[in-house]
Amino acid sequence: MLEHCENKKERWGGVEAIIGNWISERSQLLVKYCDLSAIISALSEDASESKEVKQAATELDAFCQLLMDYICAGHFEVFDQLINEAEDFDDGGLEYAAKIYPGIEASTEHALSFNDLYDGCGGARLLSTELQTDLSALGENLSQRFDLEDQLLEKMHYQHQKTIA
Repeated sequence: MLEHCENKKERWGGVEAIIGNWISERSQLLVKYCDLSAIISALSEDASESKEVKQAATELDAFCQLLMDYICAGHFEVFDQLINEAEDFDDGGLEYAAKIYPGIEASTEHALSFNDLYDGCGGARLLSTELQTDLSALGENLSQRFDLEDQLLEKMHYQHQKTIA
């Protein structure tokens, strides 16, 4: 879609919009993560089929969906655009991405594993201590991922802002 833009400034604006939407989705993901963490930690072991467990299951499913949407948008929209931009500017962005991307890929695998394990799960798994442990590990993993993504954005996109303006 952005490949057909007539000039770099027009394309830049399109990439900016994609990144802005993605960062907004990241913010939503963080809010959902915090809400889910609070709900899960408040569950008691004797809550087996209570209203709280149903709410937790709904929140966990919504979180998993948002997590997958965020991961997919990064891989299939944002990173593709950053690679195209790096190719256009040819200023070391591709080499930088090659160093950073393995960490992002590892984070993706972690997120996919979490999703496979907990999306659509119910009762007993929600009350397990493994969920709290896995959710905490996912939070740490996402924090590291966000740092890596920010580094990519800085090196492969934002540093070109003055050149385009």
